[in-house]
Amino acid sequence: MRIRNFNSVKVARLALAQLVIVLSGLYLRIETAYAVPCQLNNMNKVTLKNPNELIFDNTRNFLFLANAGTSQVVKFQVVRNPQGHAVNLNPVACVANGIAGPTRLLLDSTGKLFVVNTTNNTITVYNANAVNMDMIPADTIESGLDRPLGIAMDNDKNLYVANNASNTIVVFKPRPGGGFVINSNTNNGKPLTQDGAGNNFLAPGVIFFSSVTGDLYVRLGPTTVQD
Repeated sequence: MRIRNFNSVKVARLALAQLVIVLSGLYLRIETAYAVPCQLNNMNKVTLKNPNELIFDNTRNFLFLANAGTSQVVKFQVVRNPQGHAVNLNPVACVANGIAGPTRLLLDSTGKLFVVNTTNNTITVYNANAVNMDMIPADTIESGLDRPLGIAMDNDKNLYVANNASNTIVVFKPRPGGGFVINSNTNNGKPLTQDGAGNNFLAPGVIFFSSVTGDLYVRLGPTTVQD
């Protein structure tokens, strides 16, 4: 696997005042002051504050948003018209247990939702199909994390996490029976510090794995994340 950096790629930053979503050709705007219901546990409202990443589920009928300012992940249902175009987003649930300053999300092919908690240096894992306020993490990854800001998964289900503070990428492998452990087969279990061209990682942030080429792309340089 080759590791490349994509400093030349323009990375869109989320404005503090609003989050603009491009969804099936329709622009949907969620204001940070917009109060949405958070179902279950008598939690009536949650305010979107410093929203970071958002991702679709595998059906593209639900959208998950990392709400860093309130340390929650909010789940929205995509409302479509008869022609199949998105016309609205309805908040249906959120999860807060184990979450602290979420900045990145990853959803694997089995429906596991990985939440990168930059504030407390953990990654918490949930069942995306059953997100609710009372849910506790199915798994928590803590080893080797130092202000994590990026996450990616390769075709073998290995997990790559960018440590922004220590300029490294740590690699985890699935553990038989569930969970993840540091992959001892990659760099003898030590964090990666360079890309394939021998360039040192400098404040790595967003990372992306291409299932087509087998390359891991790493965004280097200062990254501003609201948490």
